[in-house]
This record gives sequence, structure tokens and C-alpha cells, in this order.
Amino acid sequence: MPQHRLDGVLRLVADLRELARGIHPVILTERGLGPALNAFVTVTRERALADKERDKREEAMKQQLEALRAIERGILEREEKLRRRTR
Repeated sequence: MPQHRLDGVLRLVADLRELARGIHPVILTERGLGPALNAFVTVTRERALADKERDKREEAMKQQLEALRAIERGILEREEKLRRRTR
């Protein structure tokens, strides 16, 4: 499992622990369990979406890097061909 996914799971577990320990007593006390769970789900969903966006950016960066490497290989090959011709 990639490290960023493991980090997301660990963050989710920490959030569940916070909810279970009553770190959100105001929501629980004033509005009840349903709203507290809704708040938790909203925060968790936002984090998951942020993780998904980060994954998309990482993939785009990998593709751009591979394209740059291909360009670099092409330049090096052309330089080598020119070097051979000038000998």
C-alpha cells in the first residue's frame, strides 16, 4: 500500500478515535449523535477528495516527467549522432 494511502487510513482511524473519545462534545451535546457523525463524514469525505486530487496531480507530474525524459533521451541521441558524424 502506498505511503499516502496508509497515512489516509491512519488519519481516518485517528478521527474515529477522536469521535469515540468525545472530542466533539459540543456537537454531541447540543445536536446529538447524528449531526456529530455527519460532521465526521463531511470532514472525512473532504480529506478523501483532497487525497484523490493529490493522486491526480502526482500522476500528471509523473506523465510530464516521463515526457521530459523522452525529450532528453532524444536530445542525447541526436548529440551522439552528431558527434559520430563529426569524427
